[in-house]
Amino acid sequence: KEEGIRVLDAAEETGLVHTSNNSADRASVICNCCRCCCTILRARTQLNHPHAFEPSRFAAVVKTEDCIGCGLCAEERCPMQAVEILGDVSFVHEEKCIGCGLCVSTCPSGAMSLMERKQVPAVPATTQDMAIQVLQEKGRLEAFMKVMQS
Repeated sequence: KEEGIRVLDAAEETGLVHTSNNSADRASVICNCCRCCCTILRARTQLNHPHAFEPSRFAAVVKTEDCIGCGLCAEERCPMQAVEILGDVSFVHEEKCIGCGLCVSTCPSGAMSLMERKQVPAVPATTQDMAIQVLQEKGRLEAFMKVMQS
């Protein structure tokens, strides 16, 4: 357990995004994704595909009176380009934020934090339910079922 926490801490320090499967039954996948190499992260940032994966139930927020406008969050930490400097403080575009917390863990003034989103999407009960939901959203469930039955 301690080794796992050390690995996750080291991954976060280097700017990797912790991801896992989005189902309530069990975490069968834990990945630490690089913003330039991970095709899933790149699908959101470079291909503008917002449903490549679902964000966490949290989003970054800025306590503007504490923000020193250093730009670390916007320029170095946010893999989604969800943070920008407006005037002399950070601003989070919640619709782009995946709630990874990379901006929070390195904010020198402590102005960044994660807050639960107002609308939290339902988490599928099982990994199978998650896969079915993804296929339905993409309009591919029927074609997938035909392939599986052949």
